[in-house]
Amino acid sequence: AYAHGLSQTESVPTRDAKGPMPQLVWYKDLNSYKRALKDTVNGLIHDMKDLSEKSRNIVVLSLTNDALPNEIFEKGYFNQPVDKISATRQSDRIQAGTLQSFKGLESSAVVLVGLQDVQNKASRQLVYVGGTRAKLFLKIFLPENLKEDLRDRLASIMELLR
Repeated sequence: AYAHGLSQTESVPTRDAKGPMPQLVWYKDLNSYKRALKDTVNGLIHDMKDLSEKSRNIVVLSLTNDALPNEIFEKGYFNQPVDKISATRQSDRIQAGTLQSFKGLESSAVVLVGLQDVQNKASRQLVYVGGTRAKLFLKIFLPENLKEDLRDRLASIMELLR
């Protein structure tokens, strides 16, 4: 429902999702974005610690490489190491990259970043694709300046969730 409502795609959600509600993470500037990203990913690591090893995979998906701060790849930024997205992922590592590089894959937790313009059809389609890759947890990062643009869409999301 979140992916459908934010992207305003023509398709309709076809299956019920089990698990926690997706979370919208609002940020006001680059520093608050980096802080929220670190807190969110480390929170997911903690929340998923009791799941089986193969179910603890986390991916940070971006619309563009620009939205992935270089710091996330440095040792110690998150509580687990980060690799660029690849088909041969290691279970104890977070993956990060563009939505295009994650095509056809799924993850237990998806952190979707880089959405700057909800009027652009290509961006909305990528939000739908990225949002539907999450099996358990979905966190969508949005700049605070989009709150007004998304007000009506958030109402339609709540309607879909009834």
